[in-house]
Amino acid sequence: HFTGCEAEGTQSIFSKAPLDLSEENVNQQLLSFFLDNFKDQEFFQFQPIGEGLHDNFLYQSISALFENDENFHESSIQITKWLLNHSKDHYIKSGDMMMIKVENILLEDELLNAIGIFKIENKEPFLKISGGEGEEFILEFELGTSLHKLDKACLVFQTDKENGYKVLN
Repeated sequence: HFTGCEAEGTQSIFSKAPLDLSEENVNQQLLSFFLDNFKDQEFFQFQPIGEGLHDNFLYQSISALFENDENFHESSIQITKWLLNHSKDHYIKSGDMMMIKVENILLEDELLNAIGIFKIENKEPFLKISGGEGEEFILEFELGTSLHKLDKACLVFQTDKENGYKVLN
């Protein structure tokens, strides 16, 4: 999805379908990008709101996805909209928002499932060289996402549910 920003005058755009990650090379690069960017192993938890954890929208949404991810894409849209409505700080920019579910991540000697929420706000310049047929090459300047840095991210592990899960950010 693309999250817009009122201050920047940009509109949000929600994808019509999940991305196809069936190409093994793309899948491996993205998995590494999403998981290798967590430097600290300091865990957080979802906090009770109102009467308890059941009033915390993100906690409830993530819990539902751990139980049944059949509507993962629609849930990702609802979570993105919720985050947009609750993120009014002027330091938060527009950007690409992605959600993933990963199975069998080793955490503290236990294989766990996790759901990740990632936002990329900054694009980096790069040169794309293509062609080479005959002696003709094309050099293009583009902006894209670096595979070395996520701007905002959290990874929710399917453990310790009664206390708000284990969350890395």
